[in-house]
Amino acid sequence: MGRLRTPFNPHQHSRHSLVIRLVTITTCLVIIPLSFLTINSPSARAKQAHESQPAGRILLDRLVAEVGSEEPIFHSTIQTKITKGPRIRVNPFPASPSDTAYKQALQDEINWRLIRAYAAKIELQISDEVLEEHLQRICDQYHLSREQLKYEVEKEGKSFDEYLKDMKAQLLFMRFQGRVIMPLVKLTDKDVESYYLKQHSHGEHGSVLLSLRQIVVSLPRDSGAVRRARVDYAQEIYKKLSGGMSFTEAEKLHSGQDKVDDATEFKLNDLNSTIRDAVSSLEKGQFTKPIEIEDQVYIFFLEDKKTGVDSEFRKNSEKKKQITYELRQKELGRQLTSWLKEERLRNKIRILKD
Repeated sequence: MGRLRTPFNPHQHSRHSLVIRLVTITTCLVIIPLSFLTINSPSARAKQAHESQPAGRILLDRLVAEVGSEEPIFHSTIQTKITKGPRIRVNPFPASPSDTAYKQALQDEINWRLIRAYAAKIELQISDEVLEEHLQRICDQYHLSREQLKYEVEKEGKSFDEYLKDMKAQLLFMRFQGRVIMPLVKLTDKDVESYYLKQHSHGEHGSVLLSLRQIVVSLPRDSGAVRRARVDYAQEIYKKLSGGMSFTEAEKLHSGQDKVDDATEFKLNDLNSTIRDAVSSLEKGQFTKPIEIEDQVYIFFLEDKKTGVDSEFRKNSEKKKQITYELRQKELGRQLTSWLKEERLRNKIRILKD
């Protein structure tokens, strides 16, 4: 028996034109006219087709997933995403990078259907005029005529109609992100600076600058009563600080002078590991417990804390814009995944097994 073919021109036929689709329902092969895809539920349509069509047809396609009231997802759609692109249009969640290309493409298509349905719900759409304007900008940007662009597209194995359909989908997705997801993205300068430090080889403490004041109690080298008395003296200073005495007053009391030294600025990474561990968690205005290192006892007071990246950002605003853009894109992706996770719980999704 020969393969069934039905000529189809989207410019000559309506959406309800009789286009042959074949799907598998349990172990049977069935033919479904496209007009069936606009009535009833996907399961009811498949059952109706199974009961009304003769057996023995050649399998051209099969149903692989259903998403709410959206049109069903067919195997051919996923194969086209893989072979012609875009394999990932929005987000492959919950598929991981280690999953097969087919699974990633399928989950992405499900997520796209959810976004498309939500966009329709809030009356978000791309008009033909907007599509035409965008197309013209592309032609202008690459100095191409419409016919030259069409030639380049078809040279890549995709029809121009498919190209326009993908472009319209991408514009809708961008508008959806701007309307729904972007308002969820909140960034502060501190977020940007922290991201910069982590992403650009400074390490956790690399460019953290601390303004520290310190009280230093010297210890004799022996381990006798005098040394113990000096350690106890440092503990007494700490108790006074804990009781409410200002660090400046404690410095004056210890030094016996009315004038005290200014705070000294240190890079956190340059400090002794014991001191670094003690001061890294301090907030402005806090002080450490007495820290005994060899022949001295230290008590540190944090006057100020900042990142060394501040000055670099002031000198290079373009660098800050670049880092801000990187972080915003990551946060946009995170918020999109979070939105999809909730939306998938609110909608009925059924994935058919092979």
